[in-house]
Amino acid sequence: MKPKYLLLIILLVFGISSNVYAVSYWVIQKNTQRLLHIQKDADKVTIVESYTVIDSQADYAVNPKDNTCWVTSAFQGQVRRYGKAEPIVVSSFGAPMSLALDAERQIMWVADGALNKIVKMRLDDGTLEKHVQLSTPSRSIASRADGGLWIATKYGLIVLNSDGEVIKEFERKAKYLSSGPGKNSVWLVNPVDNNIMHLDGDGNILAEGKLKTLSGLIATKDGGCVLLGREVVFQLDADGDLIGTMQGLDHPSRIVYQPEDESVWILHSRDSQLVQLPMKTGQKPLTVIAGLGRGNLRVEPAEKIQWISEAIEPESQQPETPEEEKPLEKIKVPEKIEPEKKDTTKPEVVPEKKDAIKPETEPEKKDTTKPKVEPEKKESAVKPEKQELKEMPKPTVVPAPTTSTLLSEPPKFKDGGVMLARLHEGLSSTRLKNVPQALGRRYVWNFEGATFTLLLGLSVEVYNSYTNRGRAEWVEMLAEGVHAAKPIAEEFKKLAKKHNWNAEQIANFVLSFVQCLPYTVDDVSTGIDEFPRFSIETLVAGGGDCEDTTILAGSIFLVLGYDIVCLNPKGHLALGIEGKFPGSYYKHNGKRYHYSETTG
Repeated sequence: MKPKYLLLIILLVFGISSNVYAVSYWVIQKNTQRLLHIQKDADKVTIVESYTVIDSQADYAVNPKDNTCWVTSAFQGQVRRYGKAEPIVVSSFGAPMSLALDAERQIMWVADGALNKIVKMRLDDGTLEKHVQLSTPSRSIASRADGGLWIATKYGLIVLNSDGEVIKEFERKAKYLSSGPGKNSVWLVNPVDNNIMHLDGDGNILAEGKLKTLSGLIATKDGGCVLLGREVVFQLDADGDLIGTMQGLDHPSRIVYQPEDESVWILHSRDSQLVQLPMKTGQKPLTVIAGLGRGNLRVEPAEKIQWISEAIEPESQQPETPEEEKPLEKIKVPEKIEPEKKDTTKPEVVPEKKDAIKPETEPEKKDTTKPKVEPEKKESAVKPEKQELKEMPKPTVVPAPTTSTLLSEPPKFKDGGVMLARLHEGLSSTRLKNVPQALGRRYVWNFEGATFTLLLGLSVEVYNSYTNRGRAEWVEMLAEGVHAAKPIAEEFKKLAKKHNWNAEQIANFVLSFVQCLPYTVDDVSTGIDEFPRFSIETLVAGGGDCEDTTILAGSIFLVLGYDIVCLNPKGHLALGIEGKFPGSYYKHNGKRYHYSETTG
């Protein structure tokens, strides 16, 4: 009998093993705060492993070599490997925020948002090989094919080589960074105007466009990218041309890249479903993996979700895109633009210095955020320049109430929900465990060259009470937050007295604390576009947007006795702090209020 017929008989008798086609995926389910390792075999989906993850906003990266998953925990100061019998836990961080995995070299870059460091780590055993000190927290990082790293900070982009040395700097602000597998190029989003750029490895613009609402970005292997809007997903090619859109999603929250089969999935429907982007033109029908929330996984048809391909669908048949999410306003770039030439000949890694955490500035207004301005040389393209004291145009000013009556009234809850507050100088390894009555939180940040750790025990009863309440005006929420802020402010007072700080230094210290909290977008973290949080909610969440951190910071400043106002430039919220400080300011009722950013 011929071999090919023998093989056919064997296959018919014993069947073709479906495991040949099985692929495994990793995903964090935020509602249950679990990391799921699932296996998909045709129309069958099973949970291989399930782990409890404390930080629902954690970043994670999958190593395609052994299909393990690395997850950050900012609250615990750890990076942990899952998927092996012996997990690896690396605890030498203040608050790890972002990961960038280099599969070819089997190394991981970790961005420590508390200590302003970039750490290079080996994947086989978790050994830390390199520490790169920055002067400001990194917002996002992305690996490069040459072994280097892209870093986004509030002041611009930094490029490291494989040895962790700074080789380029650009004055391009970015909120999201993503590079495709085996690429030196990077896709980025400017946080000010949601401008989207595709840069080559030298920083030249390959494509540029704009999207009104954007909450996620991931680069693809073909050099293109996938963009997550409020309700629509856009897929672009390397030139920035639209490939197609996915519409009909229910509260999409995250783009998930799975390296095993190089597929891209969208997590939506309150994180209970995964829907896959078509891997080839004309792939239909769309299917979803449902049941992530309850663990009863199944494959279902995507009845309400549509993939509209620009390549195969006539324009007349395409449903209208929602007004707030029109496709990219494409700006063609006919030629490469030479990168800005700075003094990048063997630049040194920026040493940690005073006021290492600096607030973000508004466009064309450098170093206007903090009351204190340190004179500094123009050494780096990613540092702000000092400017002369000047009055700024007036936004909407909302005065905050004084504390004379606020703190005289008994709080609705004891200590405003902050059951314990302990401030440590240095990096404390102590962590508060979660118990049925309280949630433990840990915050680590830098100020004037030193590291500080704040431990809080937060009442579950108080937190649940506030999450079920309606939203109020900013000033009302700020005023109510003074009771939660009081235990924190008392710890800050003790430290200020010990070091004999003046009013300016105390103000800078408070700002450095709130700026260490990660920036999160309301429609991603809550599913609602505008959802200001009470102070206790922001402390539990461990982050927030400009409204949330301004409410929290304002509450602390009121307890400390500062005269403040809420400043509301278009689409933003910040604080004005009264005092004779250098820097830019606003005038209100004859007083000077210095513009102070509360987001990092």
